[in-house]
Amino acid sequence: MGTLGAYFAPLLLINGVGLILLSTASRYMNVKAEIQKLTPEDCAKKKEELGREIKRAHLFHRAMVGLYLSIGFFSSSALIGTLIKNYPQVADFILNSFTIAGVACTVFASFQLIVESFLTMEIVKKHADKK
Repeated sequence: MGTLGAYFAPLLLINGVGLILLSTASRYMNVKAEIQKLTPEDCAKKKEELGREIKRAHLFHRAMVGLYLSIGFFSSSALIGTLIKNYPQVADFILNSFTIAGVACTVFASFQLIVESFLTMEIVKKHADKK
């Protein structure tokens, strides 16, 4: 990469990932609240609905883990790359490897959120059909 600015490029990605993480955590808390509202009787009656909500919670959880890992990789790549900048080949390798890992984690999280959005659409359609 060469310039010191390239070592800070992964840090710029953290802002976007952080925003996605914030909205994902909020949506996860909404699902958690929906599950907690259900009484044991509701759980027995609404097994299918409960199953979908639990599946959504798992998808959000996996997405958040991926986003946290992404932030960790981006932060680490900038830190390690800057600390060993006197060894350009090693620094470039680490910077590129950790940045690629961070992007891969972000893509994984995005796929989890896409699956969740399709599941949510199914739930919305079922509610609309009941009315």
